[in-house]
Amino acid sequence: VWLLLLIPVAAAWWAWPLPGRWLKALRAVIFLLIILALAQLAIKLPDRAGTVIVVADRSASMPANAAVSEKEIIGLLHKSMGPRDQLGVVSFGRDTAVEQSPQRGEFAGFTAQVGPDHSRLNAAIESALSLMPPDAGGRILVLSDGKWTGKNPAAAAARAAGRGVAIDYRPLTRPQVGDVAIQSFLTPPSVQAGQAFAWNVGVQ
Repeated sequence: VWLLLLIPVAAAWWAWPLPGRWLKALRAVIFLLIILALAQLAIKLPDRAGTVIVVADRSASMPANAAVSEKEIIGLLHKSMGPRDQLGVVSFGRDTAVEQSPQRGEFAGFTAQVGPDHSRLNAAIESALSLMPPDAGGRILVLSDGKWTGKNPAAAAARAAGRGVAIDYRPLTRPQVGDVAIQSFLTPPSVQAGQAFAWNVGVQ
């Protein structure tokens, strides 16, 4: 609303001019700055400080030394923190646990039992989003092999994008050399009691 004062001020500046071009320009700048100050105009500059939440996968599909690698990565993040940065850690498997709420302290290590038989990445990202301060910048770093169970994590990723929270990831995977996988498992749709039948199994 204060910007509406620009109209009568501009009219007064035009109706009662001062002698000299520099005096006119100086008065115009002064009037403009006063009105912008009344309107409380502010420019928000980009700030690199913020909160980083590490989402660590602790499911059975992860490599054998995954916990050591994840703790090492978290330690490197802590060393690179600025004076106004905060670091939080969320681990997940069947369950999700907040191992460290956002703070400046060093991460002590994983202590929660999350269950290795599942990898609920969507719930972990939702938990990380809940730890993000609403009025500050933040990022989520996912440490995982990319294999998830349960709800598709694309939904949580979309909510993070809507809040302006970027999701980065660092893949930690098992070696694929010599890995064996069952590709298909086929049986007849129905058989009679006592009837012999064949199973067809495709193995890679």
